[in-house]
Order: sequence, then C-alpha cells, then structure tokens
Amino acid sequence: MRKGWGPRNVEAQTAATFVFGGRHLAYTDEGEGPTTLVAVHGAPGSGRDLRHLAALLSPELRVVRPDLAGFGSSPRWDGSHTARCRAEQVVALLDALELERVALLGYSMGGEVAAIVAEAHPARVSHLALLASIGPRPHRARRNLLVRGLGALLDVERLEPLLRASLRLILAVGGFPKRSGFDEIQETLRTLLGADFARHGERLARLEVPTLAAWCDDDQYIEPAVFEELVACCPPGPRLHFETGGHGLQKTRAEEIARGLSDWLRTPPSR
Repeated sequence: MRKGWGPRNVEAQTAATFVFGGRHLAYTDEGEGPTTLVAVHGAPGSGRDLRHLAALLSPELRVVRPDLAGFGSSPRWDGSHTARCRAEQVVALLDALELERVALLGYSMGGEVAAIVAEAHPARVSHLALLASIGPRPHRARRNLLVRGLGALLDVERLEPLLRASLRLILAVGGFPKRSGFDEIQETLRTLLGADFARHGERLARLEVPTLAAWCDDDQYIEPAVFEELVACCPPGPRLHFETGGHGLQKTRAEEIARGLSDWLRTPPSR
C-alpha cells in the first residue's frame, strides 16, 4: 500500500476508444501493476465518476474506466441501454485490451452490468466489487411514481420539454451532475426502468467469485434494507458499511474504499 492517501490529481488519465458494433466507445486507462481493475459506472454517469478511486489506486493497479454507450463521450444507439448490451461492451473492451483476467467493479446501476459479466465469463473475473449497487428488488428511486410515469412518456415527442425539465429536476435534487444532457437523462430512465432486479439477485446468488460490497446508510436512492438483501445474496468478501457518504460513496468514501480494494486485491484470485 502506498504511503499518504492524500489528494491526488483526479483528472490524470489516458483517453482512448475501442470499437463495439461498429461504434467507437470511449474509455480511460491509467496506472500499472499486476492487477487490472475495470470500473463500470452507473446511470447517469461515466467513467469520470470513478476518477477519485482511480487516482488513489493507479499507483499500484491498472484502472480502466469505460464510458458505456449513451454516457460520457460514447454515443448511444437503439437498445444500448440494456444491461446485457452494456455487459457485452465491457467484454468487448477486455478483448480490445487483451485482458484475460481482471477485477471488476460495478457502481450503482453498473452493479448489474458487472454481475452479468462475472456470471457469463467466470474465468475472466478474479474479484467483483459492488459499490452502492442496485439490489435484488426495486429500491425507492425505482419505485417512485413520478419516475415510472415519466418513463411511459419517453417516446411522446411533443412532451420532450416537460420531460427535460422534470428529469433535470429529479437528478438535481438527487445530486447528479447538472452537465447531464437530455439524451443521457433519457438513457438513464430507460436503464432504470429496464433493470431486472429479481434476476440480478438470482445471478448474484449463483456467482462464485469473491465479492466486495460497499454501501452507506444515508444513500438517498437505495435504502439500507435493499443493501442488506444484496449482501445476503452475494458470495463472501469484504463488507464496507458506512453510516454516511450518500449514494456517491466512490467519491465521499474514496480513501476507505481504495484501502479496502487494494488490500483485498492482493489476496490470491479465485480459480
């Protein structure tokens, strides 16, 4: 473990693209070491959301952060919002970078994507980390009647101004970046409404890869009871439980999580 877990340059990165389905998708690649951590962002979001963790980990790990289709610098296309399609994007990135075996991290909605990859390609995933991940049943944000109502109006073109204003307000109240464009907001809503929570829980229960779980009691989107159910589904591994830190624990609790990840990833991988 490196000494001094103080502030680092969280913007340091190598930007690049890879090709999936004939489209160029963006990712950042930084650090080096015997282990590569591929970090999957949530929705809304991008690889940039995990930059604080990457800055702390990159002195001893290689950290790769894709912008999945429809987010960050990567374009969206019809069907790109599904968890299955996003998992395929992650696997395509592993292939493009010739990464045979990695540690995989999923933040928020990215937890479902990471779990799909871990189940479909167990030989390629040595460790799985779930940060503020969605769980085996819908959380409070998904159950919100306004969110569900707006989802039913997504394809009504004349209502776009209303949708734009409403979704921006919802995200602003939740603390998401104001820079999120309308296309990204739409993609977020499609992603949230399309998540299969029950299947996600069943999938986690089938996994054999060591799994770290981290969450905060004051998460404004996912209540503690959901995290408790998530932990009950997951394979054994470290549990990083914080009273405070909100949904953005990858930033607010970056130092504690980086320490936990770094120590854990030194353990021999599962075979």
